[in-house]
Amino acid sequence: MAIEEAKKIIKRDIGEDFIEEILLPTMTAEDFSFYLQERDGAMLLLGSRDEVYNKPLHHESFDFHEEEVMEKGIALLYNLGMKAFKE
Repeated sequence: MAIEEAKKIIKRDIGEDFIEEILLPTMTAEDFSFYLQERDGAMLLLGSRDEVYNKPLHHESFDFHEEEVMEKGIALLYNLGMKAFKE
């Protein structure tokens, strides 16, 4: 349920092209699964890859367009939070 609600907000605020589902488990150091045992939720990763900025995180040429990524990320988290608060 939370994943579908998050997708709706992402599609509305940022665009459907910005959704990339990660179907295989990742080896991140998160304990988020423990939270999901208690509450409905969704984990999302905010990325910055595009045609110009496409180097992996630890690559020597990694760079990203901070303002655009931060604006979209802040707006997304704000709108997700406001939806949860209203419920």
